[in-house]
Amino acid sequence: MRIGFDAKRAFHNRTGLGNYSRWVLEGLSQRFPEATLLAFNPKKGEAWRQPPEALRECLPQGMCALWPNLWRSGGLVRDLKQEDVALYHGLSNELPAGLPKNIGSVVSIHDLIFERFPQWYKPIDRFTYGVKFRSAARRAHRVLALSEQTRRDLIEFYGIDPERIELHYQSCQADFQVEPERIESAQLKAVERCREWGYPSDFVLSVGTVEPRKNLITLLKALEPLGLPLVVVGAGGGYRKECQDWAAKAGMASRVHWFDRLPPGHLPELYRAAMMLVYPSYFEGFGIPILEALFSGCPVVTSSGGVFPETGGPGSVYVDPGSVDSVRAAVGSVAEDAARRAQMRSAGLRHAWEHFEPKALLNGLFSTYRAVVEEA
Repeated sequence: MRIGFDAKRAFHNRTGLGNYSRWVLEGLSQRFPEATLLAFNPKKGEAWRQPPEALRECLPQGMCALWPNLWRSGGLVRDLKQEDVALYHGLSNELPAGLPKNIGSVVSIHDLIFERFPQWYKPIDRFTYGVKFRSAARRAHRVLALSEQTRRDLIEFYGIDPERIELHYQSCQADFQVEPERIESAQLKAVERCREWGYPSDFVLSVGTVEPRKNLITLLKALEPLGLPLVVVGAGGGYRKECQDWAAKAGMASRVHWFDRLPPGHLPELYRAAMMLVYPSYFEGFGIPILEALFSGCPVVTSSGGVFPETGGPGSVYVDPGSVDSVRAAVGSVAEDAARRAQMRSAGLRHAWEHFEPKALLNGLFSTYRAVVEEA
């Protein structure tokens, strides 16, 4: 089977959609070497350090290279035909215009947060996302929702036929995945390495873009009287500056450590060494840092409702993200109880391996490809 992919995010985004795209392409190249995987990329990028050798990168040629975004939006259809592609997978919410019906098409819809919470987005972004996402969801042979929450949103906001929507979870990169029998030794090594690298001891971890929806300010306020160090991993703009200013005024500057990006290999070790990941986001389509933490053996404190129990499982602790007192009480109780943290690690690992085991998820995805190609 010859399969084409929208690989822009894989080559250009270091987080989020890029991580998902790389996970799919790397996993499929390992699991299904008999398939020909073509990664359609509008221009050279640097976010992917080492793509699989079996993956063929396809860039626009000739005059198309002058308008890479137009090529990605529709011009590459000619290339799909020339390459005799049987199926095209839009990995990041979009499909090119003009896809012929005899080429099977699936699109991964990660979330519709901009529809549910429009106040967090610029009007032009809401309009653009809405046009692209709705068009892709209506034209695709199959829509892949990355969570039950997103599946419900596709039905509610776009009226997509539930029969055309399939729930396909993502997993995370193998660097984060620890087998349950290895967690104790992995944790001890991580604590030692993080100490050598200069990270604080007994710290709380926050991972993700520092933006209002992620709600870091509530975590800072919750931690103020607890005295625990906080490591924040994530870039941001004005809201991050607001959080930094608040921490400085509260006298917390010395115990809040900020990182836009980490050296390779550091984030998995931080998860394993942390007392807990605290993720008080108001809304997510999936919440990949939660899954990375669970696979790493890191206890998770996150928001109640929405997708969070779906990703976090029964072993995580759930809070009201709008309540500083709720977050503070949860973090404090987990921090002071080592036995509870050990139980949370075990339950989190069990949930991660039972529901997000990569091989099973990739097998399910490839089965969908086969079914769609037969229908096209």
